[in-house]
Amino acid sequence: MSFRHKIEIATPSDIRLSLEYFDVDETKNIISVPLPTLVTLCVMKQANCHVQTQGRKNVQINFYRKEKQQSERENCEFHIKNSDLNGLPKLTLHEKKSLECVLPAVEAASQNLCITGLCSVLRFLIVHLNGDRDLLGIQEGCLSAPAEVSTWTRFCEVDMIEAVEVVYQSDSLSN
Repeated sequence: MSFRHKIEIATPSDIRLSLEYFDVDETKNIISVPLPTLVTLCVMKQANCHVQTQGRKNVQINFYRKEKQQSERENCEFHIKNSDLNGLPKLTLHEKKSLECVLPAVEAASQNLCITGLCSVLRFLIVHLNGDRDLLGIQEGCLSAPAEVSTWTRFCEVDMIEAVEVVYQSDSLSN
């Protein structure tokens, strides 16, 4: 007996994923990104999210420049080589954010829908881009509740991000 149930939700034809970046080094083909952007890209790759179906692009990834903050913790940046992004659509870089929401965010214009919050965005991408749903647990319920009521979502969306940033900052200070 299987606990899995198929979620029948109309898949949006065009999904726009909005992420943040700090800088691009075109000579080294490296993009510097904050941790939530890195996590989003890694989950998409790990979940084998299908960004194209029958040769048609299902998702557009827009990067918006994030200004460095005064808090060193919020400036935690990771470097991604363009070759590590193989399998993802061409990345579009923007200087200014047109969305007035916290990134990462997903916009599905065909459904008049905008989703923010790391866990909600990851869940949406896995479900709607036919990713590996095993990442959502036995009953595919992981990451469905907001951080205010789910300790697991809070851990993934807030506590883990803060912990990694603190460790990263303390490690970079000691080097």
